[in-house]
Amino acid sequence: MSAMDSKSRLMVSSPIARMVVLVLLFVIVESIGFYARWPLAVRHDRYLLQEADGRNYNLTVEMAKRGDFTPPDLLEPTLGFYLRQPIVWASYYISRARGEVTTLEEIQTRDPFGPSGFAFAVSHPTFLLWNRMFSVGVSLIVVALTFALSFQILRRSGYAFVAALIPALSPELLRASYLIDGETLMIALCLASTLAGVRAVTTGSRPALIFCAVLSGLAGSAEYRGLWSIVIPISVWAFGDRLWPSLVYALTGTLVGFVIGNPHGLFHWEGFAQGLVNDQMYGSGDALFDLKRITNVNNASLLLGWLVEDGVGVVAAGLAAASSVYFVKCFNKRLAVFLSFPIFYLLLAIVREVNFTRTVMVLVPYLAVMASCGLHRLSYVAEHPSVKAGAPPSLTALIVIQLGIMCVLIVRGNDRGDSRDLLLEWLRSEAGKQVDIAVAAPLQLAESRLWGEGVFVLDPTTVSTAKLVQDGYRYFVTAPVYSRAPDSDLVRLTRRIPGRLEKKEIPDSPVIDIYALRDEGIDLAARRSPATLLLRVASTPDASSCSDQGNEFCWVSARRTSIMLDEPTKERVRARLSVRSAWDDQQVVVTTPKGTELYRGLMKASAEWSEVAFPLPAGLDSFNLTLSLVRQLHATKDGGSTKRAGIAIRQVRLEPLGDAPPHGLSHLLGGYPEEIRGTVLEALTLVTEEFSPVEQDVPAVIGAPAEVPEGSIYDVIDQVSGEQAGHPDPALSSGATASEDAAQRLQSSDDIRRAFLNAMAASMAEDR
Repeated sequence: MSAMDSKSRLMVSSPIARMVVLVLLFVIVESIGFYARWPLAVRHDRYLLQEADGRNYNLTVEMAKRGDFTPPDLLEPTLGFYLRQPIVWASYYISRARGEVTTLEEIQTRDPFGPSGFAFAVSHPTFLLWNRMFSVGVSLIVVALTFALSFQILRRSGYAFVAALIPALSPELLRASYLIDGETLMIALCLASTLAGVRAVTTGSRPALIFCAVLSGLAGSAEYRGLWSIVIPISVWAFGDRLWPSLVYALTGTLVGFVIGNPHGLFHWEGFAQGLVNDQMYGSGDALFDLKRITNVNNASLLLGWLVEDGVGVVAAGLAAASSVYFVKCFNKRLAVFLSFPIFYLLLAIVREVNFTRTVMVLVPYLAVMASCGLHRLSYVAEHPSVKAGAPPSLTALIVIQLGIMCVLIVRGNDRGDSRDLLLEWLRSEAGKQVDIAVAAPLQLAESRLWGEGVFVLDPTTVSTAKLVQDGYRYFVTAPVYSRAPDSDLVRLTRRIPGRLEKKEIPDSPVIDIYALRDEGIDLAARRSPATLLLRVASTPDASSCSDQGNEFCWVSARRTSIMLDEPTKERVRARLSVRSAWDDQQVVVTTPKGTELYRGLMKASAEWSEVAFPLPAGLDSFNLTLSLVRQLHATKDGGSTKRAGIAIRQVRLEPLGDAPPHGLSHLLGGYPEEIRGTVLEALTLVTEEFSPVEQDVPAVIGAPAEVPEGSIYDVIDQVSGEQAGHPDPALSSGATASEDAAQRLQSSDDIRRAFLNAMAASMAEDR
């Protein structure tokens, strides 16, 4: 039995078994890191909520759109922009295969309402998602390098696993894992330089030293603060062979790496130098170095407290502090190279009084390695076997519990969604209903293509609500803290999407209000924002009526338009309007300036012209045209601009209609003022004409007997309607029964009676 135990221990301690365990632990910790980061990257694939994040994304895309490797902003370090160019092009080919984009020019990167003029709602989420995934990949490289660095120092896979767990679950690294900036890339390059430096000082290899120096220069080209990692290759020289050629290699390699990451500095050195100086001086108006501030306890406590709370956690921080015992007992040149950068960088941050605590985020992986060293030392010095065996797993469990809880809170906090996502669902539900929706531009909503047909982002400060109503919009979307509400007498609040009432420079889940057009809003909007169109009466069927001689036809681009005739009508006429609708189910209503309805009908979208006929009384020089649909026309094939339109008018012709309506009815209304009597007779004439062919005069109205009908006004209406219904009825000729014909006659009488009473009420109201 003892022989079998010895054989098992030999198998576990074999190089292959150790390699399998090492790879397995590495895969596990990388999987944990990816699982924690994936929800954040996917959740933030549409909106950019941080200024630096949005700025870097848009600058990266603009560089690809220009096809120029000169960065858009010479003040920024550019390595991240260069590394992301393949990501942008890969996203382009993926989006083009899906039919989402045809050219890079379609990607929107600018928005006048965004900070610095950048768009913070992306037009093509695929591009942002893959850039997010690139950031996640770099963040996982940080986890991998932490694992490798700890293993390089301790040669224990278990402690390397514990060290890698800390950056995998670090709250601050998790928050930054999906951002498009150079911070995480700088951290990865600093760790890689440290790893190469430890290897170089261990083996005495000059190629490893040069590689370490180049990585240090690249870290400075990711973020200018990373240039201070030059202390790593210098420490390799100082704790290595201390030969002058090695120092030259260290300095030259760093310079080469810095130039590789910022090649534009060779050609645009003024802007490059200004950006470098501004970054190094940022956070303090005093001189860069002031050794008197080395005792700044408040700044030191702020940075160290942040590293403990948001960086590595209390347990890991305690183990990192305990690692000092390990470093004293086991100090060697490998540890000296490892500690050179974090100690120098922390002292520099304290001296400079940096304003942002996240600038010391680069120290988190180093503290994680120190924590693994402290855990190793604690288990090594423990005398009791149970403590020696139980301390590492127990403390590891505490680290996982503490950081894991914080990670869950971060992921859940980001999983709340954005109020604009709910707006997206509503917009998609309205798509295809032939309604146009005006969205306030300060909401920084994405391009309308993503939200369905009929969604338009507008500046509420440059156009009135009445003008929007006239332009055909039916819904109005605003955010109370970012844009003013539309006029309440024109619209009504139909839905409020909950969110934040706090106003920020970049909107983050704001409260959103959705307003709908009131029924009476069209009348009020037409008064506040009147629209007119002047037409010439055409004398021939092929003549154009547009006032502009160069136009073959005119577009009616308002919900209610006053159609002006070039001269008043001299007698009662029938107007024939040649029209063509741009939209299906277009309702056209023609009324007099006083509101008397002359025509109502539905039209289909067609390339053919059709006629709308209606009567006009004598002395009328205009009539109102009301449309149910006014929408955005697509750009013409020859590159013409887009415009809003409802129907097209080619010409208007006037035909004499004849004498006045029946004398009997005129006698009956003789007690009313002339204005009211004319309006009522006009309405009754219109109704009776509906029962007669358009090509014929109406004998029941024109030339009717002079005697006064007996009975009430309803008898008069019934008599007129009965005469109109006296024409042969197609329903009876096709087999309809007499009762059906009687019902149809009764319905006709009711229609005429309603028209008469409505006209009477309107006229009396107008008279008052």
